[in-house]
Amino acid sequence: MKQSNRPDDPPYFHGPSTDGQASTTFTIARFEVIKPPSQLDGREGLHRFRKGCKIDVNTDLDAIRIWIEEASQTEATRRARRTLAERLLNWAYASRGKAVSSFEPTDFGAFIDFVASPGTSDLWITPRGGFRDSAGWRPFTGPLGPASMEASASHLSSLLTFLTKQKYADLYFAAGKRRAREGIADSSSITYQRDRREARTQSIPAAEWDWVVRWVDACERDNLDLTPKLVVELLYYGQLKLSEVSALSRNVLKLPLQAGGPWRAEFRTKNGAAIRDMRELRGPLTATIMKWFGDGITPAWEAFERGEPLLHLSADSLAGLVRKVFDGASSIAADAGEVASAQGLRTRSAMSLRHAMALHVQGELFDHGAAVMVLAQMTDLPVTGAEATEAALRRTTP
Repeated sequence: MKQSNRPDDPPYFHGPSTDGQASTTFTIARFEVIKPPSQLDGREGLHRFRKGCKIDVNTDLDAIRIWIEEASQTEATRRARRTLAERLLNWAYASRGKAVSSFEPTDFGAFIDFVASPGTSDLWITPRGGFRDSAGWRPFTGPLGPASMEASASHLSSLLTFLTKQKYADLYFAAGKRRAREGIADSSSITYQRDRREARTQSIPAAEWDWVVRWVDACERDNLDLTPKLVVELLYYGQLKLSEVSALSRNVLKLPLQAGGPWRAEFRTKNGAAIRDMRELRGPLTATIMKWFGDGITPAWEAFERGEPLLHLSADSLAGLVRKVFDGASSIAADAGEVASAQGLRTRSAMSLRHAMALHVQGELFDHGAAVMVLAQMTDLPVTGAEATEAALRRTTP
């Protein structure tokens, strides 16, 4: 059997371990069918609480399953947590030779370093074209991008907080600056943390954004479907979260205070007593909202007047729609021979749209007339040039 010299490649095909660092009986598997070696299942985890556990489980796998199935509010969150869990458990058993409930902060730090760059080994990477239920399935499809790494660290912190609050295991994970401060991050990890913050809003460059605009415009023009464009612009210009887009209704979305003014999204505290956040929906988004409601007597407006949701789409459904937008934009980019843009678009998410505007404000991505005018409206930046003004007016006039 082929063996790798990489220290993080799983040694489960090797002979008996002499250092206690690996199991000889474990095989990498999907979360649904993973079978940890009995000595690594967490029953005797070093950091297990010996009394007072609030969940009726005995093993790490069962405790993590409750975190996934019962503590997740949406299906998208369940899928993301399952992905994190199967990567963590497979790596813990096959590469670390430890139960997760025996992990030290350095172990969790090493795990985050590993998922940032799992290499190219076929012991960790699913072959191209492989499916989840295929025999060749592995926990990764390739290196993770900044957004995926951000999500992995966030879900890991959530898991450890859950296990500690439930008094199952007292586990700790230090991330970012804290890892560096406590001396448990290597130089590559520190560099990654810095680059991750810098790259977070750089995940959709100008060329890719242009293909997104082309695709949603084509949906409106060819299919008479304005929904993709409205959702994309709410994320991009409004910088709203998917949950906030889903929640838009008459109670949240406010009419312009004056003719030609911006619409507003006001999000209140749970008791409704105070406004916790307010967003002005300016630029092309204003025109798109007006177009959505038409002349004020369309069914969409009548439903909105009754207090119904603007879109009648859950956060999960919106995530699927955004994925469809990126896939569609990727397809037309590929047809045009723009391979780099096509590949990049397949990795994007709703967060890519929300954070792209920040770079646009800095003028790092594009400077065509519509963008200049929108940025002037949103940031009080000066607008110069008759061409910029005319282009903006053409784009913002219904």
